[in-house]
Amino acid sequence: MVKPWEGFWQVLYDKADEDVVPFRNTTIAVRKNLGFVVFTRSHFMEIEAFAKRQGPVSWPPAEEEAVAMFRAFRACAGYCDCREVDGGWMAKQRVTMASDPRLEGTTISYRFEIDGDICLRRRTLTDGGQLVETLRRLSCAGTSALAGAWESGGSEERWMYLVTAGHYGVMRVESNRPRTPSHGGEFSDTEVYALWKGFGANAGARLETKGTFDHWPMIAQVAGYEVRKHETFHIDSLEENRLVTSFPPDEDLGEAWRRID
Repeated sequence: MVKPWEGFWQVLYDKADEDVVPFRNTTIAVRKNLGFVVFTRSHFMEIEAFAKRQGPVSWPPAEEEAVAMFRAFRACAGYCDCREVDGGWMAKQRVTMASDPRLEGTTISYRFEIDGDICLRRRTLTDGGQLVETLRRLSCAGTSALAGAWESGGSEERWMYLVTAGHYGVMRVESNRPRTPSHGGEFSDTEVYALWKGFGANAGARLETKGTFDHWPMIAQVAGYEVRKHETFHIDSLEENRLVTSFPPDEDLGEAWRRID
């Protein structure tokens, strides 16, 4: 049975602050705020940009560009336990992966008030105030064999991949990233650059056929990545709880995924 919170949601902001600028062979909106949340039955992923981020001049981005982009970006993922209370839903999100590793292991509690494809999300802050956000659902839980939550990797690197009817979210963390600042309360630029290199996340629209699927990111760790379609994935094999994908023509280098939801 599909749960009311499942799907791919866009965070709606009260004020629009964006500039449409040329980028490579197209244009891109440089936005002050952009955010998406993906929910499967018992997992979540959130990706947000909270300042205007300029795309890199060339690839790979220079260290200063990467640091500036990462300081205006946050993402986290993990388990989500939702329970119905007083006409709404209480959600406890336990973070297992995050752009800031200090968040890993923490729990964030929300109250959801869901009316169709609109969700009012409330969070009580440490100072007693409330953060209230409006989310709009862009796609519901999927019915294909790929829909749900998957994970991959081992001790050195972990991946999570969430799939809805028409969208996705994917996140990667490396275990050798800095865990805490070496001096003071904040990471230095050098440490932020190491975090940037050991982390990746993007989310957006997807197209699935019997043998392949494609991604069109709407938000990504690297500003400007949103205008680039990802390489096509080939489905090497798909069982109930195991998926193997590859990038043609290197189909002998398949990546195995385990279903977790």
